[in-house]
Amino acid sequence: MMTSQRSLSVFLLFILPLSGVLSAQYTEAGIDLGISSYWGDLSLPTNFDNLTRHGRLAVGLKGRYIHQKNWGASVYLGYSTLYGNDANSASSQQKSRNLNFTTPLWELGILGELYPLGYGKPMGDLHIYPFLTAGLSVIHFNPYTYYLGDRYDLKPLGTEGQGLPGYEQKYSRWSMAIPIGGGFKWELNEDWSINTEAIVSRAFTDYLDDVSGKYADHDALLQSNGQIAAALANRTQEYSGSEFPVIYPMGTQRGSNRVKDYFMHITIGVHMRITDMLGRVMAFRGRIVKCPDF
Repeated sequence: MMTSQRSLSVFLLFILPLSGVLSAQYTEAGIDLGISSYWGDLSLPTNFDNLTRHGRLAVGLKGRYIHQKNWGASVYLGYSTLYGNDANSASSQQKSRNLNFTTPLWELGILGELYPLGYGKPMGDLHIYPFLTAGLSVIHFNPYTYYLGDRYDLKPLGTEGQGLPGYEQKYSRWSMAIPIGGGFKWELNEDWSINTEAIVSRAFTDYLDDVSGKYADHDALLQSNGQIAAALANRTQEYSGSEFPVIYPMGTQRGSNRVKDYFMHITIGVHMRITDMLGRVMAFRGRIVKCPDF
């Protein structure tokens, strides 16, 4: 509860001042490209390992308002892939658990931006402006894995007993997230800019990876949801090479629901200015949009 309250406070800190931003002097739009990673029950010990071994492609479209002083706002639509695999862990316990997942992640968000050094004030000869950002987003995910060469979506299988009597209901593929981060905006000329940013998002779900709690009763899962559900709920047999299923007692720890899942995007983007400080559309000012000089 306290974590949610702190997250909401950070969100309001950035969003409430945006009533003044809507009279922004500049607007721009662009595309961002980079890498995504995730932190949860199937992540590796360090962020560096997660980025280098579990990192996947991230791409997004962004529109931005910038106030002439210190504030801005952006709206973005992003698509990325999140991935985790116990087989890449150095932990023998995690290796023997032998779970893995991949999920596409769609994200639609709005963020407030703070330019602590001001916007429009060059740092020497370079028009580079650092910024902090935070906001709120809606995400859609669908974790899946492969078994014996075939792909299986994990939510319908109820791998932790979801939907069975005495267990939780199946989780939603929709959730909210709070992104927090920062970056740099480098203006190449009055038309073009390069933007780099790193954003960490705290999801309000613990099922991005389909792992959260404890092992369900094997026999009940097998009888109600089928052999595939039972096999993907506990994949230790594949790791051990045992001829017979490895069955953990019901309630044995499978994951941890104490902390929700997180994901990160590190991107670089090219943005084009749409309107100038007077609100005029750049393309209709009787001028040619300049290509950036390097």
